[in-house]
Amino acid sequence: MPMTYSVCINCGVEKKHPMSKCSNCGFVPTSNEDKAKSLILSLDYEIDDEYCGKTKEELKVIAIELQFGNSYDFDPLEVKAVVDYSHRVDAIQPSELIIDGLKWLLLPISLLIIALVFLTK
Repeated sequence: MPMTYSVCINCGVEKKHPMSKCSNCGFVPTSNEDKAKSLILSLDYEIDDEYCGKTKEELKVIAIELQFGNSYDFDPLEVKAVVDYSHRVDAIQPSELIIDGLKWLLLPISLLIIALVFLTK
């Protein structure tokens, strides 16, 4: 699902994607911690199939605070959870992805082949 609303962790301006460059201050999250914080200040994000995003109303309140020069107190455990999840995702080997993809595609492809065999008789 593409993200449609996030807030720059540096200046509080709305962005379409948490990892994109801020059109106002030019900030781009590059460190793992900044990327995690940027994801936390977005509408939609999931960790292990659990929704963790903030509501648009919450983000707007946070944005105003940031725009007035106040800081947002990120939960260090939440930041760590996002960073840890990112590391787990990054550690997935391409061969694992291919094998998992084949597992999902094997049955539909087999059924399609069987159907084609019966249809061409």
